[in-house]
Amino acid sequence: MEQDVLARIKTIPILQVADRLGLKRRYTKAMCFAGHDKNTPSLSFRTTNNSWKCFGACDSGGGSVDLVMGVLRIDFKSALEWFGNEFGLATTSRARGIKRRRALSAIRRPIRLPVAEIENEAKRCADPEVYEWLLSHCAPISDQRGIDYLTSHGIDEATSKKFELRQLTDPDRALARLQDRWGTQRLWLSGLAKQYHGQTRLLWSSYTLLFPFFDSERAIYIQGRQFHRDPKFLNLHGVAKPMFNHDRLSNLGRGALIHICEGIPDAIALESVGLSAVGILGAGSFATQWTVQFLNFDVIVVPDGDGGGQTFLNSITKSFRSFGKAVRSIDIPVGEDAASVIARLRRER
Repeated sequence: MEQDVLARIKTIPILQVADRLGLKRRYTKAMCFAGHDKNTPSLSFRTTNNSWKCFGACDSGGGSVDLVMGVLRIDFKSALEWFGNEFGLATTSRARGIKRRRALSAIRRPIRLPVAEIENEAKRCADPEVYEWLLSHCAPISDQRGIDYLTSHGIDEATSKKFELRQLTDPDRALARLQDRWGTQRLWLSGLAKQYHGQTRLLWSSYTLLFPFFDSERAIYIQGRQFHRDPKFLNLHGVAKPMFNHDRLSNLGRGALIHICEGIPDAIALESVGLSAVGILGAGSFATQWTVQFLNFDVIVVPDGDGGGQTFLNSITKSFRSFGKAVRSIDIPVGEDAASVIARLRRER
């Protein structure tokens, strides 16, 4: 079983592995995860044989498994488990349990996905070209529902335009145009489409605010906040969750203040009042490997004022503690978040 898993791992594009690990790359180059790079990226990926090599101080290199072990600081077995979780590869210890869960799932949900989607479930990844096309065909926020939402979250019009927020007013029409331009298969792979009762549907099914994530000016992810449907926030299906406003880190000097927020509206709201902030998608979504990107900064964690916020704070604090770094936090009133606090303070002026 282990040899089968290794053989399948070798077929996964090394750039896709790097993206899932959260490495900030530009084409086939990246800053080394060891942290010795200053201005020029020293880590290079070779797509012809899915390998990597650092030409900097650490002089490390290898295949995809070596990359996961190095970035996450884990052993070989744990690296295989990581591939199992991220790409749906069943390791020996997971195979029996996965088969049982899949069998139970088939009983509970008799509707089957098309063969094409099943085969490509593990291949879903960010597709900037498709995301940028969608965003370019959606208008800036003008509907009163969207304006009211942004106002209630402390986000003014100028900040909305700065972060290129968009509104999706007709999901069915958007799906038809996306399928005509890119095809259904690519929409599945990009995480924009799912199967609902045997039909292909866009991820969002009502009026939706789109929050794009940019990395080096490319749209690498989209989170949607839909109205009149639950859940309100929907993330791309099967695509690894990146950090929102990641480019902010490259604009900060050593020792600069950076806020890590639980949620995208919170990060945008803080930016609207002149504070540097990044956003994390959910209480348990902070990836440990991101920690090294913050070690040179003064970090303040901004959790929501609820139980999930405490989980968020504890998770991030633990990640930084493993690197010997302490972080501070802001106490948000119970039942509120950073965005609602900023909105309230603006109303009270």
